[in-house]
Amino acid sequence: MDEKRNDKPGRGAKPNRREDRKRDFSRREREDAPENMLEGRNAVTEALSAGRTIDKLFVADGDTDRALARICAMAKEAGAVVVPTDRRKLDFMSATGAHQGVIAMVAAHDYASIDDILKKAADAGEAPLIVICDELSDPHNLGAIIRTAECAGAHGVIIPKRRSVGLTAVVGKASAGALEYLPVARVSNITAAIDTLKKAGVWIYGTAAEGSTTLYKADLKGAAAIVIGNEGDGMVQMAEGAKLANAVNWAGMGEIEQFDRIAATGARSIKIIKPYDDENMVLERMDRAEAAGALAVGMDLDHSFGGNGKPDVVLGLEMRPRTMKELKSYVKRTKLPFVIKGVLSATDAQKCLDAGVQGIVVSHHHGILPTAVPPLMVLPEIVRVIGGRIPIFVDCGVMNGTDAFKCLAMGATAVSVGRPVMQPIIERGAQGAADVISAVTAELAGAMARTCSPDITHIDPTVLWRRNGVHAI
Repeated sequence: MDEKRNDKPGRGAKPNRREDRKRDFSRREREDAPENMLEGRNAVTEALSAGRTIDKLFVADGDTDRALARICAMAKEAGAVVVPTDRRKLDFMSATGAHQGVIAMVAAHDYASIDDILKKAADAGEAPLIVICDELSDPHNLGAIIRTAECAGAHGVIIPKRRSVGLTAVVGKASAGALEYLPVARVSNITAAIDTLKKAGVWIYGTAAEGSTTLYKADLKGAAAIVIGNEGDGMVQMAEGAKLANAVNWAGMGEIEQFDRIAATGARSIKIIKPYDDENMVLERMDRAEAAGALAVGMDLDHSFGGNGKPDVVLGLEMRPRTMKELKSYVKRTKLPFVIKGVLSATDAQKCLDAGVQGIVVSHHHGILPTAVPPLMVLPEIVRVIGGRIPIFVDCGVMNGTDAFKCLAMGATAVSVGRPVMQPIIERGAQGAADVISAVTAELAGAMARTCSPDITHIDPTVLWRRNGVHAI
């Protein structure tokens, strides 16, 4: 007797969405799996080990295991952009249904070198015309630029390895085939590439919305390289704004090359390094900051652990705490003043003195530990322990000049203003940051004038009074 099969779920039965997804993934893998996509930890690790170019790495947001952290570190070292991604989005992107929390997009085209581009111009008997794309993250924009450059007779395009889209399938499609005819070089450092071109006799032209000469009026005869792009690096713009306002700039999380660009603005900058589990990442950033002309260098210790008691993971990279011995070794290693950020107790302040650091930052890292003491409540005790031997910086949500006045009156050497400049940078770039810093400084000057304070080292703390445990003027 034949059994009648019923594929419909019975009353109360739930459809097996997992099996449905598997069938869907199988169909996608057969029909439209992207040729430039790698999935799975082993596949991506082997590709990185073999030196294959990876443009972007999507990793499951919230996964903190060592294997994934190692893959992220390898990808960053290779110049890939690492993007923390919701696991549901990874499921949707996946063509196999077995991404293991990691999907890599590989280059759709081989990269050339700067010498290849210069040789192409020489072989054609023409003066080199090169387009340098600085930090273009939109593949459609890069593809359009490649298409336009090829039509204009350019001999090549140069893009950076980090913080920029690579030659993905989308770029190839947006270039309308121009990518097959125009060499594209991918370099570790745009500044170094520009220096190489200068030595080859190429003149460098920058583009900016506020420029005084239009493209059509510019004299581009002879060997020329046109720098375009940089869709907006907030850290660089903050540095530019700090310079305009004659303030010291603090640079934190970011790629090594980013601090090179920050230093190039001429702003006096202090580089703060995360406590990476990989010691080489720490030492490399210290050395590069010193070579770039940083004012000081330091470490952000309050990122050692996450809220779950395990080593913190920042942008896929695992952190770890540091011992007194390690801190002392950092102080000895660098010729610059070494600063510790994240001090929230008199005990920690004393340990910093014992380690030989040359400055501390009293900070709760915007409430990274919700139950921690408010920085200003512990500041007087820290000031007493330090006793004027090293500078004390305060970074604790300062929003205006009055906040800055309170910190200085309580013994701080200087005050940092961070979050109030973020939105103005988005709206007006470097000038927005400069305007906020200048406004805070002006309000501080007003508070000092009204309290007869001749300078920041002679603010009378008795002008402050406590109301419900809060200092006020």
